[in-house]
Amino acid sequence: ETLDNDNIDVVELNLVGDNKATDAELQAAIEGATGVVVSVGTTAFPTKRWDGGNNPKAIDMEAVTRIANAASNVESVRRMVLLTSVGVSRTNQMPFLILNLFGVLDAKRAGEDAVKSAAGEAGFS
Repeated sequence: ETLDNDNIDVVELNLVGDNKATDAELQAAIEGATGVVVSVGTTAFPTKRWDGGNNPKAIDMEAVTRIANAASNVESVRRMVLLTSVGVSRTNQMPFLILNLFGVLDAKRAGEDAVKSAAGEAGFS
């Protein structure tokens, strides 16, 4: 979907679970973009929302890594923005210790690392 002639395309893809998009579909969704904004997440504590693979590892680490890797293969991408979380580097301190009981901050940190790695390899920021 394109928003108000602002050259902003919103793409929604399922990146986890049985019906997840292929890497080729993901890369095709990014093709031609100069920037990618990633805003994903799930609950920090187990709930029914985790059903079907919607858990921190799958969303904040695996899906973000897939997006970063796909973006690194698209020459037009110059910038990637990842909305993440406070406390990813302070998981041994309160209150982040509690927030990270089920690994949400560890998963977010892994996603951040994947974006940094992809940016370094592909030359985007």
